[in-house]
Amino acid sequence: MKTRTTAALAISAILLASTLDAQTSWSPPKPDRVILDLSRGELMTVGQEIHARLSAGQRVGPNGVEFFFMTSDGRRISLGVDRLGQERSFGPDSETPLFHTDEFSVKIGQALHGLPEGPGRVSFREIGTDAEIDSVQVYWDETPPRAKFRRPVFNQVADATGGFDVVCKSSDENLVSVNVFWQPANLKSRNVPTFEQHALSAATHNGCVPTTVAANLTWLEDTSQWTTRPPLAFFTNKFMVNTMGYFMDTTASSGTTGAGEINGTKQYLDFWMNSLDGVDYNLIHLGAADFGKSATQFGFSPEQVLEQFEAGGPISLGFHNLANEPPFGHFLALDNVVLLPSGDANIRVMDPHVSPPAAQGVYRWFQLNKNGTVNWSAANPNYYSPASGKVVLDELHIIRDYHFFNSLVIPAGAATAVPTSGQVPGALGRDGQTWTGRFTPPAGNRGPWLLTTESTDVSGHMEREYRYIGGVQ
Repeated sequence: MKTRTTAALAISAILLASTLDAQTSWSPPKPDRVILDLSRGELMTVGQEIHARLSAGQRVGPNGVEFFFMTSDGRRISLGVDRLGQERSFGPDSETPLFHTDEFSVKIGQALHGLPEGPGRVSFREIGTDAEIDSVQVYWDETPPRAKFRRPVFNQVADATGGFDVVCKSSDENLVSVNVFWQPANLKSRNVPTFEQHALSAATHNGCVPTTVAANLTWLEDTSQWTTRPPLAFFTNKFMVNTMGYFMDTTASSGTTGAGEINGTKQYLDFWMNSLDGVDYNLIHLGAADFGKSATQFGFSPEQVLEQFEAGGPISLGFHNLANEPPFGHFLALDNVVLLPSGDANIRVMDPHVSPPAAQGVYRWFQLNKNGTVNWSAANPNYYSPASGKVVLDELHIIRDYHFFNSLVIPAGAATAVPTSGQVPGALGRDGQTWTGRFTPPAGNRGPWLLTTESTDVSGHMEREYRYIGGVQ
């Protein structure tokens, strides 16, 4: 439940900031030990990773920690153990792998297979003790509601009658609705602000994560999509990056983990903007389980990245090294995606890591290959330069569903203009899982387009799936 008012937040922030260096960072209170990447009531399913971090100075015994799922009827099911507490982190300049040594994780495998969907509680504790360190209420669903597109296929062109047959199917047995929407694709660059980590972050070489997220949030503010920065004089770009880094547990020696980015973004938006994940916005982390990691697929495909880009919201990209090459981890802001006839794509990114004396980040173009590798080139002589010339794009961090009342204003003349978005007519079949319909683009709307499914189950959880259609432009 929200408890702070905007006025009270502003007053407390001014009083606190007046005693600190507003050009670097400060230390407001935050939870000492938390499960990082699950919000209260969030849907949890197979393939997800759960991370938990101890506060500075806190330690557990050599046996590590164990994660549990507590069912609503009191059963306790082990999800797995982590005895090392080492999580890979982002930092583009390190010659050795960067790790946070106070973070533990477990991947949801088959431990809950066959368990009926329903509410429960995820917890973790030190092995050999009975006391929980932290817990969070979630909703378990082995077959979540997402309805995936069977037709049309990616980048399909219209049929002879100028339309598209649409078929979507979910594996959820408890669907209550499926809706499909269309919108024109965006073919323009976003021009995310060019923040530079050496100039703004106290973590310098290893400050790419808070710098990128701050740039993406500032883009939302600058384009009047959402309010992401308080209107306070001391809240400079440098202050924003460093308070973000504080919430993310970013350090100059260890960088930032993916789960640290998720948790820190939530804490930043909660503290400064009184915005709660799952209420005022949704923070989405996509990784190996989402792109289908295999011996031939190393990261997200052009199809997946393009569809996520077209779906809107700021997107941060996580790059890592290929196996058997020197360590590398970097975080960049996605600024554009251009599909190529080959099926590969050119991606435009805002790279926050240039080099002193540079004070701004730069826009750079890379080719994203179908197997999730990126044709990488160094930005300066001291930058990462692997023998293969490639890195992998294996993490996406996305913010969506933010609320801004100005976005609800209907432009003058909209009622008579060519429709620019709408709902696709169709219906859920008798099996309760398959939706069929037909999308006929309105006259004058040439595409390409993005189709979106919104599937809701009996618990009220809604998931989306995307499909880009209309051909290479």
